[in-house]
Amino acid sequence: MVAFDQGALTTHLPSGNHDEAIAAIDGLPPAGGTSLGEAILAALTTIVGHAVSLPDPDSEAPPPNLGYWGSATIVLLSDGEDTSGPDASGPPPELAADAGVHIDTIGIGTVDGATVTVDGFQVATALDEDLLTQIAQTTTGSYHRAVDAQALDSVYKSLDLRITTKPELVELTGVAVGAALLLLTVGGILMVSWYGRIL
Repeated sequence: MVAFDQGALTTHLPSGNHDEAIAAIDGLPPAGGTSLGEAILAALTTIVGHAVSLPDPDSEAPPPNLGYWGSATIVLLSDGEDTSGPDASGPPPELAADAGVHIDTIGIGTVDGATVTVDGFQVATALDEDLLTQIAQTTTGSYHRAVDAQALDSVYKSLDLRITTKPELVELTGVAVGAALLLLTVGGILMVSWYGRIL
């Protein structure tokens, strides 16, 4: 889990312990500023296991090669406003796409906008669906709208995280019989060629 405002910080490493994840979410304080680009870079850092950063925009250095992580999905929950850090419509999602990482975005809030109070300050915010859609499309992910808690729960259940496991019995008798017949046939051919008959 990555928490972000003007910067981003991994607050909980991937695990199967839902209680720990919920506790980490409950402990998040509200803060000002939003950097979706930093959030994506921090999520990529968690996925690849080492720090991920973009080269200086004034340099001609190529973006870092993260390898291929086709089984990874970032779920980005935001109102879509991007107020600081690297441009979230450019290099960060492109870096994720190059690494095979999908980003599914979930938009919260209202397109008309609202005023919220954070640390005693009033902040105007509005849902930027265009930006969230662009981020998702860059990585062949998808955008979802969550108008309330019930809708958010439905969105979570519909997300395709691409990693699913289930036990399944596979019948191998046919393969074993086929392999045995092949070996017997090869053995028979060799005996005929060596001894002129099957012993």
